[in-house]
Amino acid sequence: MARPLGVTILGAIVIIAAIVFFLAGLAGFSVALAALLPTVDLPPGETFLWALFYIFVGILLGAAGGGLLRLRPWAWWLAIIASVAALGYYVYLGSTEGWIFSLLTWLALGVAVLIFVYLLAVRRVFAARPVTA
Repeated sequence: MARPLGVTILGAIVIIAAIVFFLAGLAGFSVALAALLPTVDLPPGETFLWALFYIFVGILLGAAGGGLLRLRPWAWWLAIIASVAALGYYVYLGSTEGWIFSLLTWLALGVAVLIFVYLLAVRRVFAARPVTA
């Protein structure tokens, strides 16, 4: 089965998100190291854990993006789980910080919603295919 153009675009977007998450995790590590300085008022432990979380999500998204490009059914599920987790995170963030987000946060929320909706729309492409010998 040939890969539809929309699935190629979706896979590329997920891979770009993976790179952004991974780089954010690396930046978080540098902030956690800076938080160890006595003049910086940041909790280094919490910052380190968030950095680990971002790197982990980046690795998962990278695997999902590669699998989406290869039309693997498990990649569809992994991308759905990541999308739902992102949406849940933004709902949590809105409920604790208030719904006045920055423009970048609203943009990320919109991208997560679009990816989720598009994943639902292309579900049939990722249906398990019978194995031929």
